[in-house]
Amino acid sequence: MLTQSGSALPEVNGRAAIVLPQGWQGPAFMVFDNFDVVMRWNRSVNYALAVAQMAQELAGGGALAAQAGEAGALSTAQVIALQQALNELGFDTGTPDGLLGPRTQSAIRRYQVVHGLPADGYPAPSLLAHVEQAHAAAAAAGTLIGAPAPTFAEPASQP
Repeated sequence: MLTQSGSALPEVNGRAAIVLPQGWQGPAFMVFDNFDVVMRWNRSVNYALAVAQMAQELAGGGALAAQAGEAGALSTAQVIALQQALNELGFDTGTPDGLLGPRTQSAIRRYQVVHGLPADGYPAPSLLAHVEQAHAAAAAAGTLIGAPAPTFAEPASQP
């Protein structure tokens, strides 16, 4: 099998995975056991991908081919509102804290599966809009699970 650049995929005996750091519309990376080693040192996927890419380029490998995902990233306040809304819709993210940990990503994937969306666990702006609509519909139907409604608007900036 060949990669996008036309080179052969590496033959490995260990585990491999596909990492989608910007969701299904963004770049995809095939990672191997050595990726887990970097992740043990620093739990940032972006950091580990940067280390892996730098190592590949130092070893004479090619540069990345650019591919943009969905534009925009959620603010911390938006992630908190997303987590709270998912909790109220029955998709457990834990305590809303604005951090995109494994529990939040798992809840996002479950929500995406239930709603027929690509299940990448990525909190894209389009996902937030979808959750806002589902939350509003559930609130109107009276089917939310306890807790006050989240605020999806950005907080007003302080002078």
